[in-house]
Amino acid sequence: MDAPNPEFSRIVNLANLPEKGREEHLTSSAAERTALAKRFDLHDLGAFEATVTLTPSTENTVILTGTVTAHLSQRCVISLDPIETTLSIPLSLRLIPNTSPMNQEETLQHIEMTEDFEVIVHHKADLGELVAQQLGLALDPYPRKEGAVHLSSDTIPTPKTGLGALASIIKLRKNKD
Repeated sequence: MDAPNPEFSRIVNLANLPEKGREEHLTSSAAERTALAKRFDLHDLGAFEATVTLTPSTENTVILTGTVTAHLSQRCVISLDPIETTLSIPLSLRLIPNTSPMNQEETLQHIEMTEDFEVIVHHKADLGELVAQQLGLALDPYPRKEGAVHLSSDTIPTPKTGLGALASIIKLRKNKD
């Protein structure tokens, strides 16, 4: 089974990075934002971009730092009204080649990784997909509009007769028999 194509793909070659590193600016198109909004169940994704710096590090790894910014709206879980939000997400990842000794399963199990990492193949990384994943992680899983009230059985008003809908049906059935 083939993996689906990412909605926002920006593949970069990490071989031969300058010692001081390299900055990349990623900007999404309207079509990419629409596809990402669908993927993350957003009402709208009005802006999505990232600026990252790729810096060579030890063991042929690369340190990726930067910021992802997005202007989006999610639906309130109670009222379904759109809620607009602007996010600024800091990034810090270590990109580890799949051939690196740091990527060996035994090594990963025995060392305490205090940073996030991503395994890369053939010195290439899809920066677009990496920043899209960071957006997904930063989203509020239960967005709630200010003042939205969840109606529970305690807050639902009962009819003036004192009977709820089910009680009214039961009473009608009893009177019918």
